[in-house]
Amino acid sequence: MAIINQLQLNGQIVNTPFIRHSPSGIGHAEFLFEHRSVQFESSVSRQVYCKIPAVVSGDLYTQHVIQLEKDKCLQLTGFLSTRQLRSGASDLIFYVQFIELTKESEK
Repeated sequence: MAIINQLQLNGQIVNTPFIRHSPSGIGHAEFLFEHRSVQFESSVSRQVYCKIPAVVSGDLYTQHVIQLEKDKCLQLTGFLSTRQLRSGASDLIFYVQFIELTKESEK
């Protein structure tokens, strides 16, 4: 049985991405990504809202750096993992593997 860890969300970048480069020169953009929608659970509509830290790295960062700006609406696909903080706590992170502009960005 395959183990699946894939997340796809439409939403928007809510802060100016933090851009950094690793010692080997690989680019990374970190930002908060906000999603809002209405979903149905057991025939009942439910307002859904989440804000999740996201990271775009490497070639994907290089290809889409211009699209990674505050208030940009995107569809992101990737996987979830945790990142250890200096304090010893851990954060859930959305590691992005695919980026697509959504219609809201074309207005």
